Parts: sequence; structure tokens; C-alpha cells
Amino acid sequence: MNRENGKTNPENIQTENVSEEILQNLKDAGCDETTIGCYIGCCGCGQDQVKVLKKHRRCLLDKIHEGQKQIDCLDYLLYQMEKEQRKKEAEDKHE
Repeated sequence: MNRENGKTNPENIQTENVSEEILQNLKDAGCDETTIGCYIGCCGCGQDQVKVLKKHRRCLLDKIHEGQKQIDCLDYLLYQMEKEQRKKEAEDKHE
């Protein structure tokens, strides 16, 4: 694999055994240069390619779960703030 400035250069990845459609699908799936390089390096080894893709899938799912946890924290904070606001409005009404 050719490297430039310590990074894989996707234009130089040996892609003879991989169709443009598969390469585009990998890119669309968010695969970085390293993942694409690993996938291509496993050409002919379907089991190894599956492992590469499943690992990338797990990473994507972990990011989703992390984002969901952050949303849950925000939702809880908003709930608490709105609850406090309603309480304050109710107290102001009674005064």
C-alpha cells in the first residue's frame, strides 16, 4: 500500500480485484482508507472480508449508541429544566 504523509492514499490502493461498485459501496458505508485497504487486502478470502465489514459495522453501531446516550442525557436535562420552569410558573400564579 502506498503511503503519503503517513496516510493511505485511496487513489493508489491496488483495486484490480475489486469493482468500482464495491469500492463506492465501501466509501458510502463510511469505510475509511484503512478499512478499504484491509478489505482489498483480503480479496479472495471471503471470510476475512466479512470480518472487516462486521468490524466496521460494530464501530458504526457504537457511534450510534454513543449518540443515543448523549441525546438521552440532553433529554433528561431538558425534562428537568422544563419541570423546574413549570414549578416556578405554578408558584408565581399562586402569589
